[in-house]
Amino acid sequence: MSSKWYLVYAKPQREAVAREQLAQQGYTVFLPMVKQKRRIRGKRATRLEPFFPRYLFISLNKTDDNWSPIRSTVGVINLVRFGGLPAQVPDSVVDFLLAREQESLIVHPTCDFSKGDTVRVVSGPFEGVEALFSSSASDERAMILLRLANQHTLAQVNLSSIERVV
Repeated sequence: MSSKWYLVYAKPQREAVAREQLAQQGYTVFLPMVKQKRRIRGKRATRLEPFFPRYLFISLNKTDDNWSPIRSTVGVINLVRFGGLPAQVPDSVVDFLLAREQESLIVHPTCDFSKGDTVRVVSGPFEGVEALFSSSASDERAMILLRLANQHTLAQVNLSSIERVV
């Protein structure tokens, strides 16, 4: 009989401890993580956090694996159950999360520019051109004021394609 994925419910902010302890016991465990932008002590910081707070996935075989130590593992509260039976997660869900895990670790650039800052375009059609930062159009886009042919032109670019001129 093959292994199936189940959900483990962890203590608050103890998912990583639960993952480590379960792995040391020989279980296959998956804790999807994502980078989150947070303001910590007034400064922007990027932290790696669980994608599903308090939940992690564990691969278990009904006949070969010993399920009893899971509940007493440090950081674990219990297996998630519905109607008394452990909640089985479809393989397709875990496969999707595993495939997308690296994508979710990508940090989108934060906008640390202020209106009027001088920036240089480092990639794209305006590469090498200096401009003035105008505003943030979204989490990933910025509005800049280009000086082209003695005229100011507003353009939208990726935040990752500009850098501050010192």
